[in-house]
Amino acid sequence: MFATGARGVLAEAGFDPVVVDAGSLVAEVVKRRPGAILLDADVGSRPYAADLVATLATGAPDVAVVVLVRRVQAVGIVAAMEAGARALVHRQCTGEELVAAVQAALRGQNWVAAPLAGVLRGELLTEVSGERPKDLSPREREVLRGLASGASNAEIGRRLGISENTVRNHVHSLMGKLGVANRTDAVATGLRRGLVELPG
Repeated sequence: MFATGARGVLAEAGFDPVVVDAGSLVAEVVKRRPGAILLDADVGSRPYAADLVATLATGAPDVAVVVLVRRVQAVGIVAAMEAGARALVHRQCTGEELVAAVQAALRGQNWVAAPLAGVLRGELLTEVSGERPKDLSPREREVLRGLASGASNAEIGRRLGISENTVRNHVHSLMGKLGVANRTDAVATGLRRGLVELPG
């Protein structure tokens, strides 16, 4: 559905979009040499499809790569941009933002969607300081999902089959790893890093 919508938006903006199967992506891009490619980040094996971006940059260096992101991750944007991605756009973008990202990429400019800009900034600051974000354990992720749903420690404990005190310890630990001072900031940081999603 997104591909159909994106195709319509880009066609309306004067582009001639063509949908290419992921299995033959690189070969098709090298053969067709489009001006730009909108690459789904989930197709790659590395965050933000940095592996595919690098392959495309080698095989078709003149093609502007725009990475379409659904899940925001704490690290990987810098690697994707160093590999050759010119723009990163979020899947929840407007049609205008999608067109702006493609146009910027075609001009050789970098373009990063607002939901990803904060993550990029954090990653760059982390690289400067030499500190890497600490990974949450699987249980801490479950607790963070509980926080995102608005559940209390007792409710989270009942859902996970652990004591309220254990939940409290996990909350304290994950807040330390995320570098935040309260539950609200933990959820906000988790959302920004793609560690958790708000319940639909």
